[in-house]
Amino acid sequence: MSQRESLPGLKRTIVLLENLASKDLGMGFNEIKELFPEAPASTVSRLLKTLLDEGLIEKKDEERNYRIGHRARQLGRILCGRIERSELLRPIIRNLAEETRHSAAYFELIDNSNTLIVKHEIPEAYHYMSEGSCNSNFISHGCAKVLMAFQNDKSFADICSKYNIAPTDEYMAEMAAIKRADVYINRNDDRDFYIRIAAPVFAENKFAGVFGITVLGQHSNQEYTALAEQVKKAAAIATDKLSSN
Repeated sequence: MSQRESLPGLKRTIVLLENLASKDLGMGFNEIKELFPEAPASTVSRLLKTLLDEGLIEKKDEERNYRIGHRARQLGRILCGRIERSELLRPIIRNLAEETRHSAAYFELIDNSNTLIVKHEIPEAYHYMSEGSCNSNFISHGCAKVLMAFQNDKSFADICSKYNIAPTDEYMAEMAAIKRADVYINRNDDRDFYIRIAAPVFAENKFAGVFGITVLGQHSNQEYTALAEQVKKAAAIATDKLSSN
């Protein structure tokens, strides 16, 4: 193959990898074809097959979408070093906010404080504190309560001691319910005009933090349930991302 013939393929590879890297749910064939309107479908199919064979993209048998492959992820780590967790999760938080139309954030427990790591805010929706800021409201803050639910006994006791929290039977029952459900709809958060929906994120079976959205106003139980499934799904995607990097 001559240089003239190979360059279009190389350019298409770069464009495709750039687009797939920003889409955690991947892209279907028709979406990918739209990136190259001048190329016949057979050319796009050959490109995908070559990249699949080389491990630069991947596609599970039960899924229709193509995603970034293990070899592309390895090359990224080699070229750029280990990616910060915040940057791995930022596009997933952004997608969650844009899909639900509610501002979204990821929290971790740092120095026994509920710390906001990444956020994406929607105009005319709830606005979070700045990234890197923290609070100590483990009694009513929905995301903080999910953080508490997944702490070991010592860490849980340390937080209670630090902030003079005397956990009631009701609070402990709530902690157990959060762990069973892997998602939490907090109807009594910091203020009366919003509800937080949060789900835990893991990294190789170790608890990492919490994905959450803040829903302004009152909505039906059916809407809250649907939103909870979206948050839980995004948290599962984040878990997969953290566990594979």
